[in-house]
Amino acid sequence: MRKKNTIIIIKLLVTLIIVIFLFAEINVDELKSNIIKMDTKYLLFALLLLPVNIFFQVYKWYVILRSVEKKRTPIYMILETSLIGILMGFVTPGKTGEMAKFLLIKNEDKFEMAGGTFYEKILDSIWILVFALPPVLSIGNNLDNSSIINRIIIPVICLITFFSIVVVIFNRYKNKNNNLVRNLGKVTGFYKTAGKVRFLQLTIGSLFLFLTYSTQLALLLKAFNGSSFLINLEVSWFSIFLKSLLPISFGDVGIRESAAAYSCKIFLIPIESGVASGFLLFSINVVIPSILGLVLFLRSKRFNN
Repeated sequence: MRKKNTIIIIKLLVTLIIVIFLFAEINVDELKSNIIKMDTKYLLFALLLLPVNIFFQVYKWYVILRSVEKKRTPIYMILETSLIGILMGFVTPGKTGEMAKFLLIKNEDKFEMAGGTFYEKILDSIWILVFALPPVLSIGNNLDNSSIINRIIIPVICLITFFSIVVVIFNRYKNKNNNLVRNLGKVTGFYKTAGKVRFLQLTIGSLFLFLTYSTQLALLLKAFNGSSFLINLEVSWFSIFLKSLLPISFGDVGIRESAAAYSCKIFLIPIESGVASGFLLFSINVVIPSILGLVLFLRSKRFNN
């Protein structure tokens, strides 16, 4: 418990530092002016997409459970655990806490469910990279080589190196712990357990969730600037890519807004638009579902026993 509290405190401090630096870089008066002049119809459209966003999150979790479960999990239970997973993701970097929702499902193999959430995150990352290509290509002339190396290439190389080290260590010690190998095999072998149809369903669910999320951010950006929706969509894709490289804050607060602000700057859009859009997106897609998840968690006897 003490270790968990320490981690939460560190995340809160990181978030606070990021937010302080973020507000030091923007014109607060301009931010207030943008909020006052905001085109509210785009905010409404983004809010109306929240049920669609939640649907695809629940759908992915549904596919994972149906792929590995031995006893059919009721739909209401899938919905409850999904919303509680969003609540858990709120307090963890990169929303990794959402992966803990499989612990709420009893009498099923936790490692097989963990494998589903593991591949879910991989698929999410693949779509982020795919949709990051158009904006990266369109802004290539606006970034000097050193900026591209420091802000994009180096972080990607670090991530690849990290996972490579993990694989090397696992291969070195796999014969010394048969239980570890067997359990990791369940995680990495999810695509075989799920089968082609279920894995395709998970892939499609991941794609449509990304499109929904990025469209919400583009709509919010559009509410604060006069650029075309297509430009705002490219800003959204690039912003999501940048945020995925730095999942280190409390609920991604500060990272999301900083990524949006930097993306706006590259596309010659006022950075205040990015900051305001990021906070609104956080309120819509994280705070509201987390409140629902908290209510369900507190009221459900199943999760409190």
